[in-house]
Amino acid sequence: MARRPGPSLHDVARRAGVSTATVSFVLNDSKPVAAETRQRVEEAISALNYRRSLSARALRTGRHHAVGLLLPDLINPFFPALAQAVTQAAWQRGHALILASAGIDHEAESEALAALAERADGIIWIPGSTRIATRPNLPMVVLDRPDASLAAYDS
Repeated sequence: MARRPGPSLHDVARRAGVSTATVSFVLNDSKPVAAETRQRVEEAISALNYRRSLSARALRTGRHHAVGLLLPDLINPFFPALAQAVTQAAWQRGHALILASAGIDHEAESEALAALAERADGIIWIPGSTRIATRPNLPMVVLDRPDASLAAYDS
């Protein structure tokens, strides 16, 4: 069954009787909008249950507003507790958390890092393997694994 997309920015603009630029100004609070116009736009957003497309925003801004967390496993009780703490901290800052677990397999870990790099603005990584993975070109922090081979990473 195909997923039906929600209302678009154009739908909100049409319902509010304004341009898509005006809707964008209201959503981003980037330019002054008359109080009456702002109210019409906000009512249209609410009536249509409009939600921003995070994918479209990421394409436009180059930011995903997400943090990647790569763990060696989810069995150790420390890791789910850490994931919960990172999730709360990320949400407080307007970011989502993308969680991955790769075990001790170097190739799986490298693939997970690459996948997170495509979807996150930064990665928190607790290495599971003893081999160094290819470093993605974004901010990374290594936790809980002091090792000379990881000296090039923030920790």
